[in-house]
Amino acid sequence: MVDEKIAQLKAATREANEAIQGMREAQRDGKKLLEEIKVAAEKSVDEYMDPAVEKAIQGLNEATSEAMANATQQVFASFDEIKELLLGQNRANLRRGEPTVEEMVRARVLVAPHEHAPIARLPSGALSEECQYCHYFKSNKEVHPE
Repeated sequence: MVDEKIAQLKAATREANEAIQGMREAQRDGKKLLEEIKVAAEKSVDEYMDPAVEKAIQGLNEATSEAMANATQQVFASFDEIKELLLGQNRANLRRGEPTVEEMVRARVLVAPHEHAPIARLPSGALSEECQYCHYFKSNKEVHPE
């Protein structure tokens, strides 16, 4: 009877070991299947997301390029306006008949000694003049002391 019980235990142990082996194989197969599912899911997500991401990036690039072009044009326009103001070429000064900065510089550089060149408009509207040689200032009514 003990031998019979030992034989039954050995048989049960053998069956348990075979069951454990089967469970281990099933576990390996399950891990393999899980890995295949992960790869398939990533591939599916990539196939769906890649075009969407590319489209979003393309839209971002287009919007960025457009914003940069607009900003560049605004900067150029601002510098053009500053240039016009500094050179006296803005429409308001030209309508009033005021000389441009370029005209004033040319007038001062091309004047011979003891000749007067207009340098500024006085509040009365008259031009204030400066002798290019001695830098004497005079109004339209004064005489240069040579």
